[in-house]
Amino acid sequence: PTVDVVNLLAHYSKESSYPVWQAMTSVTGALRLLINDDPAIKPHLQRYIASLAQPQFARLGWERIPGESYFDELLRPTVIGLLAYAEVPATVDKALSLFEAADKPEDIIMPELRGIVYSVAVREQGQKAFDKLLQWYKTTQSADERITLVAGLSALRDPKLGDQAITYFRSEFVKPQDVTYWFIYFLRNRHSRHAAWQWMVNNWDWISEQFKNSHDYPDFPKYSSGALSTEQELHDYKQFFEPKLQEQDIAMVIRQGIEEIEIRVAWRKRDLDAITTFLQNHKQSAA
Repeated sequence: PTVDVVNLLAHYSKESSYPVWQAMTSVTGALRLLINDDPAIKPHLQRYIASLAQPQFARLGWERIPGESYFDELLRPTVIGLLAYAEVPATVDKALSLFEAADKPEDIIMPELRGIVYSVAVREQGQKAFDKLLQWYKTTQSADERITLVAGLSALRDPKLGDQAITYFRSEFVKPQDVTYWFIYFLRNRHSRHAAWQWMVNNWDWISEQFKNSHDYPDFPKYSSGALSTEQELHDYKQFFEPKLQEQDIAMVIRQGIEEIEIRVAWRKRDLDAITTFLQNHKQSAA
């Protein structure tokens, strides 16, 4: 049962090993997918994740420490990212202050923290931060930075911003090789998931023409299944992709995608109530 794993994780807040935290964040990431950003459950999960991450943040902070280990350098963005997801006020305020002071990406001098700063800014400031990041996206020459900026742009809460972003997928300033990143990141956000899915459905002929002979083509069914977890989403996935099983390039990925969503639907049915109860009780004990 997932609740047993989550209960075990609650004892690891003093853990300082980066490889162990990699395993821990895999669990918290799975929990986020399980609850599907349900507004009734998310605050409890946020409180739980904050309780895990706070002790390590107290040790590491935002700035590099002279003489710190390589693994501590890796752990810092992991811990701050968890606190940003948890919407810890001090973390949000710091991220916003870094963003407000920056006129270009390089002004945020720690590249590994830029994605967190971008995401917090778009989540909290909406259109204002979105427009600033979009301008940076249009002007940067770095392929890696473009990906980080797209991840930040996709952190929106306003579905109208999601609808706006969808119109950029095929715009002149998005390189063809970056379209998949736009699709994947916006599909992962509950507030833009439907719009991203519908964009794929409406533009499948173009996608097929553009990507069919490239390694990006299977990414569309693959990452679609990775973001879906409800019975309705399973129905929509099967309805759209099953007629495409005759396409050899993507047939195996589609079959795997159907199985993956079916497993996730069964998982939610089995464990969601128990997880919800655990997180609610954890909140009470932490209060």
